[in-house]
Formats: sequence, structure tokens, C-alpha cells
Amino acid sequence: MGAQISVCTKLLAIKLGLKWIKLTETTNMVTINGQRSPTLGIVENVQLKIMDVLVTINLYISLS
Repeated sequence: MGAQISVCTKLLAIKLGLKWIKLTETTNMVTINGQRSPTLGIVENVQLKIMDVLVTINLYISLS
């Protein structure tokens, strides 16, 4: 089993130069410490390289 969605914090997304599309509805994600964090947007078709394999994912941007 894998993660249902992939998430990146706003601060990291800015440092990586990612541009996201604002979502029409804000959803809350539960972070690893159990707190809720709003979803700011989505970066579609991000190419993530794992070893020698390129994987295309959608990356949700959260506030924290």
C-alpha cells in the first residue's frame, strides 16, 4: 500500500520554486503530530525521481 496523496509544505514548495493551482475547496489534512493543516493548492504532474525512475505525481501544498 502507498500514500493516498503526496503532500509538500508551502515553505518547501516556495524554496523548490513550485507553482501551485489554488483549489476551489480548502480541505484540512491531519499532520503527523495530529494537528489539522489547510490545503492551499496542488501542483499537477510533478516529476519525482526515485533512483533512476521518473514518477509523475500530483503534489498537494499544505500550510504546515
